[in-house]
Amino acid sequence: MHDLRDLSRVVWVLAAGRLVSSASAFLMLFLVLYLTGPRGLGVVPAGVVAGSNGVGALLGNLTGGRFGDRHGHRRVLLLAASVVGVLTALIPWQPVWLLAMTMPVTGYLGAVASLGQGALAALAVPAGSRRSSVAVSRAASNAGFVIGPPVGALLATHGYDTLFVVDGVLTLVLRHVTSRFLPDEAPVAREPDAPAGLWRAVRADRSLLLLLPGVVLVDLVYRQLYSTLPLYLRDHGQPLALYTLLVAIGSALILALEIPVAIWPGTAPRFPSSRPDTPSWQSGSSSSD
Repeated sequence: MHDLRDLSRVVWVLAAGRLVSSASAFLMLFLVLYLTGPRGLGVVPAGVVAGSNGVGALLGNLTGGRFGDRHGHRRVLLLAASVVGVLTALIPWQPVWLLAMTMPVTGYLGAVASLGQGALAALAVPAGSRRSSVAVSRAASNAGFVIGPPVGALLATHGYDTLFVVDGVLTLVLRHVTSRFLPDEAPVAREPDAPAGLWRAVRADRSLLLLLPGVVLVDLVYRQLYSTLPLYLRDHGQPLALYTLLVAIGSALILALEIPVAIWPGTAPRFPSSRPDTPSWQSGSSSSD
């Protein structure tokens, strides 16, 4: 636990931001239910619209890190969060055809903002403490997902529109508050011997090649929690509170187990680590969430 006490203020500010943003991340939790409910879409069209958000997030994770490297992670984080907040708050007033266009943008910029958060947290600590920094950030995120789903179920009694307005407004408020504590940083300079381009960098990292297929498979199953599960429960007459309770319980289990595993002596990953000063444009991102 000594490592946690040594973490910088920036790490704790970003962790607090993740706690609040995860607790108010109602878009991911309720989008499919909203589209198939108040918006009257069938499951397939709703899946396409919601899936476009995921496609945007995927592309953002692959390519979004380069923006922070070139223009500064703080600046990119604040800009991306601002646009995401506005687009999310305006969801109730967007026609379906416009949602199909803005959802990929929201997903992309949300991923870019998340990468910026991770990069700032990593840059705020020495290389040897970055595992603790990531553990704190993820713990804060999961703590938010313990709190957020029940709160979302309560707000949903006033209508889904309320959920998205609250989500967007809190994103904008959080952006304003955290901007006062985030340091400016210089753009990352490319190392002379660094691989040129995204895919060359990926191929050069064998541990990453082993990890990526597993991440894709796990995430494919995990995402059913926010699409298939809520529809299944609703179609079988179960209350919305049951869905949100299951999400909260799952996040609580992760919260209880992840930090001890991350900081426990002897649990460092066996894969060779990448150089700590490798700029994020090489792999498309600065951190993983």
